[in-house]
Amino acid sequence: MLYYYYLLRNACVLVLFSLRETRLNNITHQKSPWSPLHRLVQLIFTWVLPSVNYAMLSQDFSSRPSSPELPAPAFSSASPPCSTLPVKRPRTTWVWNHMPDPDPQTQYFNKNTGKPEWRCRYCTRRYATTGGTRAIMEHLKTHNIEENSTRETRAINQQASIQNAMDIARENPQKRRRLNESQGESMDPDQLEILYVRWVSACSVSFRMVECPEFRALLFYINKDIDTWLPGSHNTVRDWVVRQYEAQKAKIKASLKRSTTRIHISCDLWSSPNSLAILGIVAHFITGDGELRHVVLALREIDGAHTGENLSPVILDVIVDYGFESNLGFFMMDNASNNDTMMNHLSTRTCITIIWVQS
Repeated sequence: MLYYYYLLRNACVLVLFSLRETRLNNITHQKSPWSPLHRLVQLIFTWVLPSVNYAMLSQDFSSRPSSPELPAPAFSSASPPCSTLPVKRPRTTWVWNHMPDPDPQTQYFNKNTGKPEWRCRYCTRRYATTGGTRAIMEHLKTHNIEENSTRETRAINQQASIQNAMDIARENPQKRRRLNESQGESMDPDQLEILYVRWVSACSVSFRMVECPEFRALLFYINKDIDTWLPGSHNTVRDWVVRQYEAQKAKIKASLKRSTTRIHISCDLWSSPNSLAILGIVAHFITGDGELRHVVLALREIDGAHTGENLSPVILDVIVDYGFESNLGFFMMDNASNNDTMMNHLSTRTCITIIWVQS
C-alpha cells in the first residue's frame, strides 16, 4: 500500500507543476478548463493525504514519510507561497532638490510624530510627505520656484555648492599670503580652497595637477587672479586636503554628539581599483533637528588576512576615535562568516552586547 501512496503522491506533484505552468502561460485571464482538476488535486493534498494512517501502511513508519526526490509542497489559499519585499525607489521629483540638504535622498522626520516630512530650504515651512507633492509645489511657487529644465537644475545645484562653500569658509577662515603682487580681490581664497579640494576628491585628480602649465593657463584665462591664491606645489594641495578633512571630521563628531538616536553602523570590505582591501564604515543616525544622516566615518586599508580578529580592532578604533562607544546601536553587514567572528571579538574587548538579528 505504501507503493500506491508514493505513486499517487508523485502523480499529484507532476500534475500540479504542469497546471502551474499552464496558469502562468495563460495571459488571457479566461477561466481555465483545468480549474476543477486543479482544485481536486489540492483537495487530495489538503484533506486525503494528511489523514492517511502511516502506522497502518508500514510497521517501520511511525511518522509521515518524505521522498528525497520530490518534497511535498504546502498549499495555502490565504497567502502566496512567497512574498516580495517592496524596494524603495530614489526620489526623482524636482521638489526634493529644494530641501536644506543638497542631497535629494536626505530624509527629515517630524519631532512629534516621527513621520517623514519635507522641509523648505528658503523658509521654515514643512509638509508631510505622505500627502503627495502638489502642496509642496504650490508652496515653492510662493518663492518663485517652479520645475526647471536640466540646465536650470544644474545651475541651481552649482549655486548651492558655491553657497555651501561660502558658509564653510566663513566658519573656518584661514590666514594666507598672496603669491604675487596682485591684490586678488575677485575671489575668496578660502572658498577657492574648499571648491578645489572637492574637485580633487570627487574626480580623483592628482595633487600634481596644480603644477601642470596647461591647467594653470586655463584657470588664468578664466580669472587672472588665480595665480594670487592657487599654490604652485602639490605639497600645499595635500595640506589643503588634510585641513578640509579635519574640519569636516570635527563637524561629523559634533553631529554625532547631538544625535537623538543611537549610532548604527554598516560596514563592508571591498577591493579598490588598484587591488587594495578597503573596509568602509558608515554611521546612520538622526540629528537633533530630525534629519536622517548617513555619514562615512572611515575607509581603512586592511593589512593581512581578512579575519574577524583582524577587522575588529579597525572597527573599534573608529568608534573610539569618534567617541560614541557609549551610544552604539546596531551593526548591519552581510552574512560572511568573518563578520560573525568580528562581532564576537568586539564583544570580548568592549562592553558591546551582541544580539543577533537575521533578516
